[in-house]
Amino acid sequence: MKKTWIRNVVISSLVLLALGLLMIFATETLLVVFVRVIGVVTLVGAVFGFVLQLVSAKEARSALAMAVACLSAVFGAVLIACPLKIAGLLPYVFGVVLILLSVKELFVVTTMQTGRIFSIILASLGIILGTVIVCNPVAIAEFITKIIGAGLIYLAAVGLVDAILLERGAKT
Repeated sequence: MKKTWIRNVVISSLVLLALGLLMIFATETLLVVFVRVIGVVTLVGAVFGFVLQLVSAKEARSALAMAVACLSAVFGAVLIACPLKIAGLLPYVFGVVLILLSVKELFVVTTMQTGRIFSIILASLGIILGTVIVCNPVAIAEFITKIIGAGLIYLAAVGLVDAILLERGAKT
């Protein structure tokens, strides 16, 4: 039982290590694969939803659900066909969403009675970060991806060290 657990820790750590190295050294390739996987999942879900609508009873069919399935299928196909263009838009979308959420948070903070300064500072930092992301999306996306990759490599190293220590403890 303990050997199986140690083996699973080693395997998961090696997978994390490989993913972390990919995130650091093949950022663009990994981003393309990620966008295509999302496209495939979206397309499969849309086709499944459309087929379920077709085989359901006539009274249970929903024109809205069929339209959503069709739009989702088109969106999934676009993600698969143009992953680099979509990946290029993601930082802009993330930056704009961060700005909008931070502005909303500033409006919410005005109604608060306590803890306003800290919330105002955090919301202002969110607006600044969102603006930086929108102004320089490629560099920010690469930086964040590399930071996540380094974190995965760290987690893999910790897992491998734990597995080695557990293996030594199991032998004694």
